[in-house]
Amino acid sequence: MLASSPNALLTEISTEVELLLSCTCVASDHQITQKIRELTPKVKDWEYVAALADRHRVVPLLYTSLRHSCPDLVPVELLADLNDFVRAIAMHNLAMTTELVSILTLLKNEGVTAIPYKGPVLTKTLYGDPALRQYGDLDIIIRHQDQRRTIDILEAVGFSLHSEVNASLDSQLKYEYHLHFRREDNLILEVHWGFAYEFIPFPVDFEQVWERLEPTSLAGVKVLNLAPEDLLLILCVHGFKHLWSRLSWVCDVAQLLYTHPELNWGTVFEQARTLGCEHILLFGLRVARDLLQANIPQEIDQLIDLNPASQALSHLLDPVKLFSLEAYDPVATDEAILTHISMASGWSSKLRYYYLYFLYYLIRVIPPSEKDQEFLKLPRFLTMLYYIVRPIRLLTTFGLQPITPFKRMLKKLFVL
Repeated sequence: MLASSPNALLTEISTEVELLLSCTCVASDHQITQKIRELTPKVKDWEYVAALADRHRVVPLLYTSLRHSCPDLVPVELLADLNDFVRAIAMHNLAMTTELVSILTLLKNEGVTAIPYKGPVLTKTLYGDPALRQYGDLDIIIRHQDQRRTIDILEAVGFSLHSEVNASLDSQLKYEYHLHFRREDNLILEVHWGFAYEFIPFPVDFEQVWERLEPTSLAGVKVLNLAPEDLLLILCVHGFKHLWSRLSWVCDVAQLLYTHPELNWGTVFEQARTLGCEHILLFGLRVARDLLQANIPQEIDQLIDLNPASQALSHLLDPVKLFSLEAYDPVATDEAILTHISMASGWSSKLRYYYLYFLYYLIRVIPPSEKDQEFLKLPRFLTMLYYIVRPIRLLTTFGLQPITPFKRMLKKLFVL
């Protein structure tokens, strides 16, 4: 059964979805509590509510809101299951915090300064409770010049590099912005030296970010943390990169605005304009405001409402996909790439980002793989010929499929 949505970005949503959005609102005031109590008796599919919360990584927020607002109106078994789930999340997060501190200390002792990113530090900074945020892996940020050193250090303690592409390590270090490492116990660590692919308009100056770092503590150990103004931009770019396909990313933005009322908006917008991501920032703020009632200053509200890009991007939040139980991450789709590049200012910038995407695509498609060696056996001294063999094999196997994304993108580009 559909209900009218109070959220400007959504036209119609079910009672179950409206309840989930209400439970993930940052401001747990009397009005929100009353709304949750009104919606709860109307819910017909609690399994869907719980599964959707898990899909969007917001089970802790759902449970906390229901327990505080209306425990008497929620099925007893469901509340007990949610409680067990959240307790498990808390134990997992505490263990991950210990692992992160150990990794940061290891790198520091080896002369590499690393910044914790997302995961435990974001949970502590924004939520203050290790049980209130779901995450699976660990993320750190290093300086570009520390890439090789970091790889050596991590491999020496049992981490192995896991690549999603066929490209050489040199190509990945040049064109990617992070690497994935995995340990035998399946602990996943992502090492970043950037926040997005080069074809996304966010050419952040890492040295300036480094200068604005703030001290904090994790498990009693002093670590460096991103300044809230930098973090807001980074969270908005991260959510935009994934076209805001997960509610937890929206929650992070809303929670940052709630926990940092003293945010220096002048600095935020100065950086956004310098980096060319003001549209991305304003759309991220709009998503947080309209979906989760994030508290935004009136003058920023007006900028959001007057921003044409923010209005034009509204179609990205498709309720059917957003509230489906199927995992949906459009980060590598044609729609996402076109949307990312459309945020660049001017045709020269857009063409530059198309060129960067073309280079990025090549490193994922062109580098030779084991299948190319199986396709044609060559002696060691002719190894370089596999760069010619590979496109021949791809055309033989897939026809023109590998270049289809560019055909579609060019068609859309010139139609628009």
